[in-house]
Amino acid sequence: MPRQSTSTGAVGNTMSGETQIDLTNLTGPSRTVTAFVYNSAYSPSNESDMVIRCTDNVRFSLRFTVLRVFFPWLIGNNPPNSASPIEFPYSSGVLNLIFRFTGNQTFQPDQETAGTWNFVNDCFQAASRYGLYSLFTCLRFELASSTSAFYLGRNPIAAYALCNAYQFEVEKQQAFENCISQLDFCNKSAIDTVIRECTDIKIALELISRLTRRSAVITQLFSDLHVYPMDTRSNYWKLGPFGRGAPQYGDLTCLNCQDSTIFGAPSWLSFWAYRAKNELLKTPGEECGHIFKVDYLGRRVTYLQVFGGEQEDSELEATRLNEEVTACQECLRLILLEKSSIWEEWASRVQGYLRFELGDDL
Repeated sequence: MPRQSTSTGAVGNTMSGETQIDLTNLTGPSRTVTAFVYNSAYSPSNESDMVIRCTDNVRFSLRFTVLRVFFPWLIGNNPPNSASPIEFPYSSGVLNLIFRFTGNQTFQPDQETAGTWNFVNDCFQAASRYGLYSLFTCLRFELASSTSAFYLGRNPIAAYALCNAYQFEVEKQQAFENCISQLDFCNKSAIDTVIRECTDIKIALELISRLTRRSAVITQLFSDLHVYPMDTRSNYWKLGPFGRGAPQYGDLTCLNCQDSTIFGAPSWLSFWAYRAKNELLKTPGEECGHIFKVDYLGRRVTYLQVFGGEQEDSELEATRLNEEVTACQECLRLILLEKSSIWEEWASRVQGYLRFELGDDL
């Protein structure tokens, strides 16, 4: 029976200044596998070693038999005991991650090692290039883990490009949703940020197009309060799926406001649209379902961006945003206490309109 390895997988330094990495629990005949990391001044410790040189000029020395059994993809056409090193086209951090994964060790790099998204890209490229499908699958899983060094939320723009390259549709959508809260194209530097982080200009333009169209549709809908579906006085309500049972203007507006807003929008609508627009512009639609529930009208606000003003830190009453934006308390009483189901029926139509216009981009 082959002797089982008792190595712990610890990383340490040898007396010669070399860094020793034990790779354990490998499949097949079990043995202790030791790699030595050299700087450019070192050479193989004996004739049975082969040197692997990474792009950052860090060198690993492994026995040829170990390479042949466990890492044949590294050898390629190189003969045993070759005098020239094997060139590994990625950094030593990528190769170290592969060694650790192959040895069933924790392969998560520290945040400093994975500080740039280039490292994450290189890990995926190496796994794909060398046919390391198990590693590739694990790396994809790590993209969605918020505690992982590979979490796409750390750099959603670069993650969007990566997911597009490998056709990770679910993760690509998640990266897009992360971009919603992080990119504001009112800031001129936002486009520069996208182009810098997304090297594929076609994908960068796709992301910019999706985000700007989303903002335009939301802004237009919640600003055009005198047209369908925002205005319940529109004839389209009666022609739509609700027919004669469609929400009526008088159902959601008190008598005083009906008389004073013949050519304008009722105050409760302006009040709700203002808050809803601000929240939807910064938050993915899947997280904004509460906006279309009647409780949203009566909720206290802990944060609000006022047009042309500063952010409010103190809590504001739901019936008052500032001196200019208010909601009629009689209308709110009517909606909250008597017509809540009718209001939510109307709000669901507004939500449906958004979903129809934006689809997954909502």
